[in-house]
Amino acid sequence: MTTKLYIQDRFITTIDELRLLVEETGDNPSTIIAKQLIAAACDGVLESWLKDALDDNEHQKSLPQERFVSLKDIERWKYIKKVITGNDICSGWDWIDKIELTPPNDDFLDSLEKGEITDLTFCFRCKELMDESIDLWLRVDGYAISGGNFVLLDQTKEQKHTLDLNKTTQEITFVVDGGKFKGKVLELFVHDNPKPIWRKELEYGIYQVKGVKFKMVRVVGGIFNMGENGERHEVELDSYSIGETVVTQKLWNAVMGKAPSSPTNGSFPVNYVSWDDCQNFIKELNKETGKKFRLPTEAEWEFAARGGNKEKDKNYLYSGSNKIDDVAWFKNNGNWVIHPARSKKPNKLGIFDLSGNVREWCQDYYKTYDLNARINPRGPSSGYYHILRGGSFCDREWECNVSYRFYDKSYSRQQYYGFRLAI
Repeated sequence: MTTKLYIQDRFITTIDELRLLVEETGDNPSTIIAKQLIAAACDGVLESWLKDALDDNEHQKSLPQERFVSLKDIERWKYIKKVITGNDICSGWDWIDKIELTPPNDDFLDSLEKGEITDLTFCFRCKELMDESIDLWLRVDGYAISGGNFVLLDQTKEQKHTLDLNKTTQEITFVVDGGKFKGKVLELFVHDNPKPIWRKELEYGIYQVKGVKFKMVRVVGGIFNMGENGERHEVELDSYSIGETVVTQKLWNAVMGKAPSSPTNGSFPVNYVSWDDCQNFIKELNKETGKKFRLPTEAEWEFAARGGNKEKDKNYLYSGSNKIDDVAWFKNNGNWVIHPARSKKPNKLGIFDLSGNVREWCQDYYKTYDLNARINPRGPSSGYYHILRGGSFCDREWECNVSYRFYDKSYSRQQYYGFRLAI
């Protein structure tokens, strides 16, 4: 190391040693260590030492002498701490305080998940022009992204977007593959700096009504074999979303007031509901949210129960397993009582209780399968009964099979009748 950094009666030889010294010194710029480091920064010694101590990938010129000398000691020490320890949203100079960042708004989340958009645009306005430029990256779940490619961070040195701080306004657009995008955390960060200048935790399919959140799971469309034995037939579905759980009493109470359920417990499925009750609930929910929730079709319900494209080829008897005790409350383990939602294992899609606990209403009227209705089947246009699926805490094993069909009148209410949403 060609540049020597002499602090507190000794030479500092590593960046880790310097970080520990700075962290132990605290916020007071009047201490001996702080004064020595401030003097070294004003003389350009600290910047030269950093160049020697760090390799090219780690180092960024953060302490230019010509600007540093114009600051007060308290500001000088503040920036030294930022650069050395990284304990700030972005280490480096005060350019971050001189720009206004407008990120993509929350409306893009569903569109991104569905593959309807591929561009994420960030708008910048420089409140004070500076003769500098900053390299920016978009990071998704710890991976950098540019031009639609997900690449490891240490492989991204040639892929970057540059923000020119000498322009009043500008836009930077990152291209993602919306059809494959499944990230959970988005971060905009400065090249070679681990601290983001913008961060967004994505909550796909999370909805809220009167403080109660519920989750819808995206099911990518596909082709599967529906039904069993002589009624087995091929069906093709478009993509849709379905409830992670059945509608709980807590959600029902938020939308409709007191649930008709027994026993009463917010985490339990709402029960004692008819098909007509479900329609009334959905009507009110859509008023509250501005969305178009509905009951799932029978085909959508079965495709989700079979695990969608992730598990359909395994032909599990129950949703997520051939071992019913792992995934379902039924007659032999349920003690003839209803149980909390999410208290058994989910299937591969992350959906709970599609086998057992409560039978679930579907949108369709009941009729023997129309084997010619193969694309997004909706069932007959009229009828006397509606479909229920999944089995319940008082049903036998074979009645909890993913292909087993129940039906009842639209006004019928039972302790073991519930429902989940689709959209």
